[in-house]
Amino acid sequence: DSNQSFSVLENALVGVAAAFCAGVLTNPVDVVKTRMMTQAASTQLPYKSALDCFNTILRTEGAATFYSGFKQRSTYMCLLWGVTFAL
Repeated sequence: DSNQSFSVLENALVGVAAAFCAGVLTNPVDVVKTRMMTQAASTQLPYKSALDCFNTILRTEGAATFYSGFKQRSTYMCLLWGVTFAL
């Protein structure tokens, strides 16, 4: 039936899933953005561009660095979006 609506629990689960997917896709961009914004306070050589920042992180620290802080960010986002979608 096309008029069927989701239950509160189903809406909450959709919100959690959407938040998790968003976190997986955007966390690497957020790490690069944060590094670019804080480079002035660092003693390291400045990045030439966002792409240079990305490549430097990948080369010197590894791919896992792009997901640093992911657990905390996804917990916050999943709870927030889960509640928001449920209401």
